[in-house]
Amino acid sequence: MTTITLKINNKTKSGKVFLDFLFELAKVDKSIEFVDAGLSKSTLSAKDVAFLKSFRKASIEAKEISLGKKKGKTLQSLLDEF
Repeated sequence: MTTITLKINNKTKSGKVFLDFLFELAKVDKSIEFVDAGLSKSTLSAKDVAFLKSFRKASIEAKEISLGKKKGKTLQSLLDEF
């Protein structure tokens, strides 16, 4: 296993989102662990939580499409949704 050290400013929006992404990834994949016990989960706004949920959903759908389990939408159908 490889250990890396990152300095993340958890006071910025991108730092909070990145940390929460790492925490969510660690929940799903048990091969990832945090060595620093002082690291605590930041609090996200409702908008950030919604973004992470949509990001997670999109990554699952992309994986299903790449495996052939699901058919992707056409570009026109995606544009029509906007």
